[in-house]
Amino acid sequence: MSEYQYYEYRAIDKPLTAKEMASLRSLSTRALITPVSFSNYYTWGGFREDPDELMDQYFDVYVWVTNWRTATFKIRLPLKAIEKEMATALSSPYALDFKMTPSHWIVTWELTESEDSDGYVEDDGRGWMARLAPIREELIQGDYRSLYIGWLAQVSRNMLADEELEPMPMSGVGELTPAQQALAAFLELNQDLLSGAAIDNPPLQSSASLRHQREEWINSLSRNELGKFIDGILASRERETVRMLKIRFAAWQRCLVNGTISLRQRTVRELWENTEISKKNRLTREKAEQQQRETRKRREREQYLKSLSVNISFHWKKVGITLTRGSGAAYDQACRSVSDIHDAHLLNGTPKKFQMELRQFMANHMGRKAFIKRLVEAGIWPD
Repeated sequence: MSEYQYYEYRAIDKPLTAKEMASLRSLSTRALITPVSFSNYYTWGGFREDPDELMDQYFDVYVWVTNWRTATFKIRLPLKAIEKEMATALSSPYALDFKMTPSHWIVTWELTESEDSDGYVEDDGRGWMARLAPIREELIQGDYRSLYIGWLAQVSRNMLADEELEPMPMSGVGELTPAQQALAAFLELNQDLLSGAAIDNPPLQSSASLRHQREEWINSLSRNELGKFIDGILASRERETVRMLKIRFAAWQRCLVNGTISLRQRTVRELWENTEISKKNRLTREKAEQQQRETRKRREREQYLKSLSVNISFHWKKVGITLTRGSGAAYDQACRSVSDIHDAHLLNGTPKKFQMELRQFMANHMGRKAFIKRLVEAGIWPD
C-alpha cells in the first residue's frame, strides 16, 4: 500500500494577495491554491515546507492527515486570545502544543498514532477542515473547551499518572459544539472518557446571563474605547475590530470567572473512574435501545404477516409467478416468500395447514431442484 498525505491550509482573517499566491505556487506546482486556501495530496514523497512558517506568514488553520495513522490540526490566534499561563498549564507533549511568535499563537493538536488503521486508510482528509475550522472562532470568543479536549487526549492515550490533576477545569464539557465533537473524533478521544469528564461538570452560562455580562462589560468601557471601536467599523476594519471586541470581552470574562468561580480539579484517576461509570451507562443505554429496535422490528414483522394472512392464496400465486423466471435470484426471492407464508401460519396457529398448502404448491414444481435445495436449507421442506 502506498503512502498518502493530505495537506490543507485556510486563510480566514485575510485573503491571500496575488503576490502571496504566486509565492505559494513557487512551493508547489500541483497544489490547489485559491485566495483563501492551499491544499495538496501526495501518494509518494511529501510537502517539505514547515507548516508553522506557512501559518505564521499566510494561514489561520491547517489540517494534515496521513494513512500511516498520524494527523495534525493547527490554528493561528492573536496573542491576546490566550493567556500565557493558560498555554503553559494545558500544554501536553505529543497532544497539545502552544508556540508563541511575535504576533500570534500557533496551537497544535496532534494524533501521533491512530488506533483505527482502517479508518485512516479510508479517510482522504478532505472533510476535516470544514468540521474543525470553527474552533478558531470559538477560541477567539473565549470558548476554550477545545484546549481541554487536547489535554484530555493525553489522558485517553494513558500518558499521564493517576495522581495528576486537571490543569484547568472548564464548564460545559457535556455540551460540546459540533466542531469540538469533531476535534474529539479527529484525536480519537475515548468517548467514554469524554462523557465521564462531563459527570458533575457544570453547564455553560445561560444566554440571559451571557447577555447581562455583555451589557455590564459594554457599560464599563470608556468613551475613548467605544470611540476607537466605532471608528474601526466606520473605517471598514470590521473584521479586525469585531475580533478585538470578542478578545477583549473574553479576557474580561476570564477575570470575572477567576474571581467568582472555582471548579474543583479532578485527578486522572477520578476521570478514569468516571469513564467506567459512563461506559456502564452507555452499555445499559445501548442494550435498551437494541431491545426497543428488536421489539419494533418484531411488531412490524407481525403486522406484515397478519396482512399477508388476509389472502394467503394470492401470495402462493405470486411465488409461482416468481419461479417462472427460473433464475437464482428468483429462487431466493421465492424461498423468502414461502418463509413468510410459513411464519404467517405459525402466527395464526395453523402450521398443518401450511404443510398441506406447501405440498399442493410443490406438486407442480418438483423439477426445480435448486429451489427445493433452498427450501431444505431454510428448514421448510424435508431433506
